[in-house]
Amino acid sequence: MSLATFFHADVLPRYGVTFYPLESRLLHSSSGKLRMDPLENAKKIAAYKAVDEYVHNNSAIGIGSGSTIVYAVQRLAERVVEEELNVICVPTSFQSRQLILDNHLTLGDLETHPHLYSAIDGADEVDKDLNLIKGGGGCLLQEKVVASCTNRFVVIADYTKDSVKLGEKYKKGIPIEVVPMAYVPVKRKIEDTYRGTAKIRMAIAKAGPVITDNGNFILDWHFPDVDPNSWKRINMELSSIPGVVETGLFTDMAETVFFGCGRFVSEERRMKKKGFSTLQDLSDFEVTNNNVQLPVSLYRALLDAAKQNVWKVMDREVYDYRQQIPRIYLSDQMPVRNTMES
Repeated sequence: MSLATFFHADVLPRYGVTFYPLESRLLHSSSGKLRMDPLENAKKIAAYKAVDEYVHNNSAIGIGSGSTIVYAVQRLAERVVEEELNVICVPTSFQSRQLILDNHLTLGDLETHPHLYSAIDGADEVDKDLNLIKGGGGCLLQEKVVASCTNRFVVIADYTKDSVKLGEKYKKGIPIEVVPMAYVPVKRKIEDTYRGTAKIRMAIAKAGPVITDNGNFILDWHFPDVDPNSWKRINMELSSIPGVVETGLFTDMAETVFFGCGRFVSEERRMKKKGFSTLQDLSDFEVTNNNVQLPVSLYRALLDAAKQNVWKVMDREVYDYRQQIPRIYLSDQMPVRNTMES
């Protein structure tokens, strides 16, 4: 059976795959056409899903920074009004603090709420092992501090941020926040030790370098080809250089990543992932009670194939679902991801 046939809306139920519709919340003009850019809609879908699943009453949550977080705060404000939630919001930047206040949410801090139920933030890039590059907006230090205060660090992003390895799509380098007086020796140390180039980030609307919310400079390290398994070690070594305040490498921190993709959301959790070499035939898998028992490797491979534009075929086949967002559940309507090793 071909992959396109497997994804067909009429075929999926026969293999125990069910579409669970969710409200798409797409914006329409008076002519009925979509007004929201597809990429923005992807961000919005991921943000709404994260807030719906990781925000609970009587809890404190971390609010990240960036363009995707705008939609998360928007959904949070809706839920607070609709469900009368009591939620304390701890910001990671001046931007997120203003978003919290502008949406009439309760502002908190880590002094009074040092342990957070969850933290929701964006990312510049996410690799297959859930290593992140963050800090494109210059907020990496406070973002990492807030993320470290919870066991539920949730990342929201559109599908363009999903990569096999870091640097595959994001070409602006890894941000490294440094004390101003140390930026030259830190720059030389990084280039001598790890190669590549470390460039001080210059401001656009002011003369001179970018100044972070903490009064520091940012070096963007454009790194050479790096072994993906070495990011944790490299992050620790960079952090130990005198003058380095924090890096934009987030390793072993994300519990969940939501990628918005058109009208779809795919979810990845921290887990061991095994490769799968072919998607051409499903006849080798055991079928029980009309459900095909798909291995974890195939689930991952299906997502990878979807990223390579196979999702466009799905999009055409399920267009009649009128902009519903399907969630794919396998084997007795239990998500395969929950059966994987953490």
